[in-house]
Amino acid sequence: DIIKNGLTRRAKRNYKCTDCGRQFVEAPQWRVIPPDTQATIDRLLLEKISLAGIVRGWRISACWLQGYVKQIFKLSGSTTPFASVCHNSCEKRCHSLSVKPIMRGQF
Repeated sequence: DIIKNGLTRRAKRNYKCTDCGRQFVEAPQWRVIPPDTQATIDRLLLEKISLAGIVRGWRISACWLQGYVKQIFKLSGSTTPFASVCHNSCEKRCHSLSVKPIMRGQF
């Protein structure tokens, strides 16, 4: 048996099951972010795309993205969580290019 149980803080109707006591909203707004989207977000963060730009482009919650970034920092134990990935890719690019420094006075 399900009864009405007031409103949520977002002004949505809250329901409660009288058998088990579980509370729920009929049509929740949250959704799970799939792993392929998370991988894309990781790549965007490596490219230094702004958090606001990622939120607008991928239509995800700013709160979720900030928590995700904090989780990455916490798990990495570093101030730059993508440093090892970036270093490896930059190292490969630098070895593939034979860049010579430009000397002053020589054209």
